[in-house]
Amino acid sequence: MGNDMYAVKFQGNGNTRPDKQLILYASCSADLTLEKGYKFFSIVESRTGNQGYTPSGTYGPISSHPASNMTIKMLHEKQQMKQRPMMQP
Repeated sequence: MGNDMYAVKFQGNGNTRPDKQLILYASCSADLTLEKGYKFFSIVESRTGNQGYTPSGTYGPISSHPASNMTIKMLHEKQQMKQRPMMQP
């Protein structure tokens, strides 16, 4: 994507609450931002939903797991963004 943009992906299990999912995303994004030498990140794109599947070669009910993709842009300085609020790790 670029040196300052990353895709953060998450797939929980059937017990993962939406609020826990957001906390895990923010924590992972903050860690990655600091690791790459930046101070701030902004969420550029976010997609959430449930991913259903059955284990390979089996029949039966489909399990539903929360799955999300988020694209973040890392910044050295706080800047005014039009779309979403800036987050600091």
